[in-house]
Amino acid sequence: MIRSLLRVAFMLVVCIVGYNYFLGTPSEKDTSKKIVGQGKDLFNSVRDLVRTERDKYDEGKYDKAITGVKDVFGKIRETADNNKGILDDLDKLEVRRKQLEQDLKDINDMTTNAKEGKSSEFTERGGKPTALPKPKIGEPKPKTETLDQKKKRLQDELHNLLDSTDALMDKAAK
Repeated sequence: MIRSLLRVAFMLVVCIVGYNYFLGTPSEKDTSKKIVGQGKDLFNSVRDLVRTERDKYDEGKYDKAITGVKDVFGKIRETADNNKGILDDLDKLEVRRKQLEQDLKDINDMTTNAKEGKSSEFTERGGKPTALPKPKIGEPKPKTETLDQKKKRLQDELHNLLDSTDALMDKAAK
């Protein structure tokens, strides 16, 4: 309900600005041109931010965090030789760390493909890239995760992994 209201409000604003841009009085035209210019500036700023973050990711922004987690796991193993429960927890965290590493590698591959103009959202049929079929009316849309959303989710999971590691270190120290 709220989502629909926001969509209608957004479309109304776009229509009003468009109308004023082309058919309004001179002052309305000036105001609309100013709004469109600011929208372009905002879009360019967001695009630059995404490019900068992607470049930082490509440079290995998260490599230090994963290496640090590996080192902590090694230290915990050394101190928890006799405690089976801690070693089991550590094994689970180690598996999750490996999954995160693989996911980060996959994202890196996807961003490399995106830079080269390849897309994982398309399939080859007859040599031509075609979009996946749209769902029929009444069927739920398939949920796709953008690279930025996946990166954010992985960052959150990495923070959770670090928190779990800290808790395990505290448990091992006792």
